[in-house]
Amino acid sequence: MPTALIIVDIQRDFCAGGSLAVGDADSVVPIINHLRTTLAPDLVALTQDWHPADHTSFITNNPGERLFETRRHDGQMMWPVHCVQDSEGASWHKDLQTLSSDAIVRKGTKQAVDSYSGFGSQDKVGERTQLEPILRAAGITEVVVVGLAFDYCVAATAKDAAALGFRTTLVRGASRAVAVESAAVAETELKAAGVTVLESYPPTVSTTAPPPHSYFDVGDHLASASALVEALVAEWFVHKPEDPIDHALSVLHHGRDKDFGCEHTRTQMGEYLSPDSTEYCKRYCLIALLNELVVALKNDCPDDLRAYTLAWLRENKKGFLLRYQPIGYAALLEKKKVGGAVTC
Repeated sequence: MPTALIIVDIQRDFCAGGSLAVGDADSVVPIINHLRTTLAPDLVALTQDWHPADHTSFITNNPGERLFETRRHDGQMMWPVHCVQDSEGASWHKDLQTLSSDAIVRKGTKQAVDSYSGFGSQDKVGERTQLEPILRAAGITEVVVVGLAFDYCVAATAKDAAALGFRTTLVRGASRAVAVESAAVAETELKAAGVTVLESYPPTVSTTAPPPHSYFDVGDHLASASALVEALVAEWFVHKPEDPIDHALSVLHHGRDKDFGCEHTRTQMGEYLSPDSTEYCKRYCLIALLNELVVALKNDCPDDLRAYTLAWLRENKKGFLLRYQPIGYAALLEKKKVGGAVTC
């Protein structure tokens, strides 16, 4: 079956040090490089955000609006300036493997149109890229989608590909999300659109009976570490524990059904995730802890991910609390209200 690998927006502004960096984005680059070798696709297409300096989505062009919130009159998300045409931030990640035969598809090229999908704008009118004609001309019937960010441009591209009749697979382990809550929404929408979401490609087939809680052992260690972080944060959203670190330990000991409650959407979470709530700030403290866990997992590559994480949480809980508890949730909340980045 003629197959295309669609690599979405692996650009410097979305990677470490970029103006709109996605957490752990750099880790997908070697995974994608490996995938294009093992998949040996008939076509590789790279989508590229390519915005004019006066683009409608840039917060600098929208006085009175708030960063990372939707514009009041039309729902357009407000982003930092990123991927400006011919800028360094719009260029590919330095380690991404590309060939002269790759098809490059630029999107978001018009001032008034913001296209997340590699196929064009959501309304199918404002911008239609050359991605579909390129795929049709090559006789492609199946696409594998990877890149940044999972909950925005990658998901939008995959959903459009499925709607256009392509057999579509999204490799979750070769993508990273902007936020856990929007990733959960994206997963629900992808399933409804008929997109197959796999942790790795081709999917890993085990020849032995899976151990209990085998959801911690799927895919490679980079993908598993990211999935573990998102699962634990999603579980915390659902159960609202007083002590999220103890709760993470409990989850690892006992497990939960239904993918840790990841089916809960932003709406179902309601005011608990309001930017003006102290719980919203607590979330960042937990994410800070789990980001440290990801680094440890990637450095040590343990055979038993679940057992390693249990030991790591026990060992690091005291030190984590000593570092972050003095900051205080009230101080974090105040920092957010004055426009600062909420980090721990």
